[in-house]
Amino acid sequence: MALRFYADFTSRGGNDWRVNLYDDDFSGTAAESNVGPPGFELEYFGGKDVYSPLMPSTCRVPLAIQTAAEEALLADLADFQEGRFMLEVQQLIGATYTRHWLGVMSPDSIQVPDQARPFFIGLDAVCGLSLLSRKQYDVTQQISGTINNSGLDHMLNCVRSIPGATTTFWPLLSPMLSAPIDIRPNTGTATDTFLQDVFFQAATNDIFQGQNTVGTYEDMLVQICTMTNSRIFQRAGHWMLQPVSRQMGVSTILTNIQNFDRLGNLIN
Repeated sequence: MALRFYADFTSRGGNDWRVNLYDDDFSGTAAESNVGPPGFELEYFGGKDVYSPLMPSTCRVPLAIQTAAEEALLADLADFQEGRFMLEVQQLIGATYTRHWLGVMSPDSIQVPDQARPFFIGLDAVCGLSLLSRKQYDVTQQISGTINNSGLDHMLNCVRSIPGATTTFWPLLSPMLSAPIDIRPNTGTATDTFLQDVFFQAATNDIFQGQNTVGTYEDMLVQICTMTNSRIFQRAGHWMLQPVSRQMGVSTILTNIQNFDRLGNLIN
C-alpha cells in the first residue's frame, strides 16, 4: 500500500500535524495536498457508557481538490473496494511524525460533488471496530493456529482482521496492542498475565441451537473485554485495552502497560 497524498498543517494550538492518504492500487510518487479547517475531526463513540467494551472512532478530513491529480482521485473514490484506501493522522513529536490515528475508508461514506475545482471533499474513515460484526471469526488465522488460544492470541486475531491491518502499518516489533496488566490468577506472579496465560476456545455453546457455534470477530472482542473488565479503542496510533477499574497495586504483580506486536511478541 503506497502513500498517494499527504498534507501538513499547524493547529490553532500550535501543534504540527500531517494527514496521509494511502492507496493499495497506487504505485506512483506521493503528492502534497491541502486540507481545510480544522484539518481533521476525530470522534469516539461509547465514551459515556464506561462499561461499553468497544469504543469505535471515526475521522473526517476536508481534502482540497485543486489539481488534476486530486481530481483523478475523485474517480477512484466513486467506486472502490473496502480496504483500498487508508487514512492516517500523524503528529510531529520532536523531529518525527508519529501516528496519532489510523482508519480505513468506507465506500458508503464518500460523496463526490459535481462541480468545477477548487473545492473540498470530506474523506471519512473508521477505525475498523465497527466492521468486525460483518466477519465470522476465523480460528485458523490465529498466531499459532488452533493450538495457542490465549486471550492475547484471540484479540490480535481480531484487530489483524480489520481491512488494511497489514505489515505496512503494523510491522513486526512495532506496538499493535497496549494492555495494562491488572487481572491475574490467585497464584500469579509478574510473569502470569491474564491475556497471555489464560486459554479458551473460540467456539461457544449455543443452548438454543444445541451445538457449539463461532460468532463474529466483534463477538470475540466483546467476550475478552467483558472477561477482563476492559474496553478497547485506538489510542496514539495503536490499540489500547483499558481496564474499567483501576490497576492493581500489588508489589509482586506487573502493573505497567505491556506492548505487543502483531504476532504477540512483547515489545516492552
